[in-house]
Amino acid sequence: MQRLSVFPDDLLLLIFDALASGDPIPWPDASYDQDRAQVPFKLSAICRHWRQISRSKSSLWTYFGSPSDPVPALHRAHLNRLRLIQTLSKNQPLDVVFHTNVYHDLENDDNARWRYRAQIVDLLNGVALRWRSAALRLPHSLASRMDSAMRGDCPHLIFLSIWFKHGMKSLPRAPRLTHLYLECYSLRLANHEVGTYVPSLTSLATQSSNPTIHEKLITASCAGLLDLHILERFWNTTMTPFELPCLKSLTLNDGEFMPFINAPQLQQLALNCGGLHSRLAPAAAHFSRIKHLILYGRIDHISADVLAEFSFIDSLTLDTPPVVRWGLNYERPQIHRFFFSKLVDHVPLVWPMLEHIRLGNLDFENYCWTTKKLGSDMGVAGLISFLHGRMSVEHLTHGTDQLVQPVNLRTIELCPSQAGMSGFELLWTLKKGVV
Repeated sequence: MQRLSVFPDDLLLLIFDALASGDPIPWPDASYDQDRAQVPFKLSAICRHWRQISRSKSSLWTYFGSPSDPVPALHRAHLNRLRLIQTLSKNQPLDVVFHTNVYHDLENDDNARWRYRAQIVDLLNGVALRWRSAALRLPHSLASRMDSAMRGDCPHLIFLSIWFKHGMKSLPRAPRLTHLYLECYSLRLANHEVGTYVPSLTSLATQSSNPTIHEKLITASCAGLLDLHILERFWNTTMTPFELPCLKSLTLNDGEFMPFINAPQLQQLALNCGGLHSRLAPAAAHFSRIKHLILYGRIDHISADVLAEFSFIDSLTLDTPPVVRWGLNYERPQIHRFFFSKLVDHVPLVWPMLEHIRLGNLDFENYCWTTKKLGSDMGVAGLISFLHGRMSVEHLTHGTDQLVQPVNLRTIELCPSQAGMSGFELLWTLKKGVV
């Protein structure tokens, strides 16, 4: 400890620069990171000299987060910690994280937990001008207390993730905002103001029962959007397509929206298969050039004809995409027991360019991975038949539409939750050499 206390100041500053996180919090989901929150305090505890230097290093004190429900005995300590960060960070941009249960509103002046959360929200309001990234999940009573921050300016804000069921009426004006995750059902935006909220947006994830929110945000940012995630059933009230010339990644919770997206540069599509039907096949053909397809929701055998339109994919994922899992409600994919059998029998060959497949945390109907043996269920038997066939496409009795040359499946990836006995049994049934 004595040797540490005689470190020269310039060396200490280099150490602190290396330890100070220069990155915003992850988008869209950012849980409270206790390790990051403790970094400046651990450095300050080394010795008096380190404490003096660390307190003068404002870039160390930029993580403005709090656990959602600490024990009451620690409420005062967390509040004092945030007040100290507010002071020592000086004018540095802050990374803000505060999550609570949006369905459990504790608005009661006699409730210690609600008073603690309300004080945290008041502190967040006080530093709103310095937000660099923010992830907020609040019930109605606390969301309404954020009104002043949400109606103001956030000149440094880059990443914003908001889960407000109710109580939010506006977005902050953030000229540098590039990533927005919005799950809110009370937001109202005037047409002439939307462009002032999101002029630099490149990634948008939105879930709202108000379709005009989707339309206004997409329209205002369509020229620069690279990633778009529409996480709610959405009826396009204008009935005109959205021109998205730069879009690379798209998530659609509703296949009915496919006809309204024109994205010539699209490379990845995540699609909720619930409700897909054959009349959407022409719309799916507009996305036939995508390379990576992600399927989630209820994956029905009826949807096979629509999915066959994605004829150029080389990578398939059967799993709920992360941006959907970060929402308030999600279910893991449900595979119909005849889905893979339908793919095996489909003519022409479905996905002839497929080289990689990832089996995520999914369920077959009427099948339990942990209690049944492989092959005893038609769904798993169909999966094995599909994988076997795709590992040696030259032996298939039916070919492609002769527009592309089919290739062999090269890699199979299993979700960790399925990498137990069932995962080993699945790999054991497949050809050697596939990993």
